[in-house]
Amino acid sequence: MLVIGHINNINLISAFYGISASSKLFQNRASNAFVYKISGQSLYTFSNKEILLSQGEVLFIPQGESFHVKRVCPEESRYSLINFYADIKNPVPFLCPLVGGIDYSFLFDEIIKTWIFESDANFYNRLSLFYKLLFSLSSSDERTYYNNEKKQSIEPAIQYLNQHIFDSSLKTEHLHTLCNISDTYFRKIFISVFGVSPKQYIINKRLLQAKNIIDGGEYNTIYEVSEAVGYTDALYFGKLFKKHYGYSPSKGKKGM
Repeated sequence: MLVIGHINNINLISAFYGISASSKLFQNRASNAFVYKISGQSLYTFSNKEILLSQGEVLFIPQGESFHVKRVCPEESRYSLINFYADIKNPVPFLCPLVGGIDYSFLFDEIIKTWIFESDANFYNRLSLFYKLLFSLSSSDERTYYNNEKKQSIEPAIQYLNQHIFDSSLKTEHLHTLCNISDTYFRKIFISVFGVSPKQYIINKRLLQAKNIIDGGEYNTIYEVSEAVGYTDALYFGKLFKKHYGYSPSKGKKGM
């Protein structure tokens, strides 16, 4: 089960994307929250602990908590956030263990969409997606220790990936050498920790970043978006995007 235990009487309030401030103090938070780190790193300082939230990780923050957030990377740092009320017994801030074949970026993205496209159907879809998120996090928590050990063995490769995720020259063939293990064993561990292959991990992160750029409207051409997330072939990027999201990137706020 989750570190926060049983959650009852859930009332979802809002969900949105944000850009991390360089430094910000929060007093007596009005609601509970799950924060998913899309890119970069931020250090959260609570009264009795510090938590470093890195790309691809989820942080739980309880209602009423006061804390300080500091961006620890020079580049822009983005996140998605879900606010909710709930009955939780003695909740504490914690970094959620992420294990298994669940695409957490996709879940947060879909939950945010239910607010962008408000409807009765999306209200129930929102609840369904949130409970799926809770189920995924609680299921992963049961295997935290074992998988954290495995994750540590490939940590050099994970750090390298996160630092170079948008480099067009990024290759996965030599990641195993950073960990001093065989390629076969590296891929086996990577899939057991993240639920996807290194190649699919890169694709998922790049496409989410591309969607954020397109949704923000701050681009001139799809080729520009493609290059920004690591693809020099805009046609190939377009096919990947459409397969992942179900529509062409040119259907965003601007076309090619």
